Amino acid sequence: MAEPVRVTASRDYRQHRPETTPLYRLISDNLETFLSEAREKYDHPLPSYVENELRAYLKCGIHAYGFLRARCRECGKELLVAFSCKKRGVCPSCNARRMCGWKRSRKSAAFQSRVVSPSSDRLFARSAEAIVAG
Repeated sequence: MAEPVRVTASRDYRQHRPETTPLYRLISDNLETFLSEAREKYDHPLPSYVENELRAYLKCGIHAYGFLRARCRECGKELLVAFSCKKRGVCPSCNARRMCGWKRSRKSAAFQSRVVSPSSDRLFARSAEAIVAG
């Protein structure tokens, strides 16, 4: 049996609250209207993966859709970690996680360090550009 992974937790951890972001509110308030209008007004329906990505984003990071409980063996502190959608089309959190992950390529590392400036609103701004351009 494999040894458990030891992770050093940050004392400054703050739970991500996707439901409080402008992008989440925009999609949750308008998704059904958008989908019904797309079905009515266009000859071809939206690809199913588009609807799946949007719906998955609305569940990402929300404890009601699943979570795990992590417990520190040393201090006993517990932390609830909500499941993520692991999509990269709409979700800024999963998109950033993929780009900053330990398996990132040299290309994405170069992009992150040279092109994307450190900013608290970077993730939303990049996502909004992708939605408008798409």
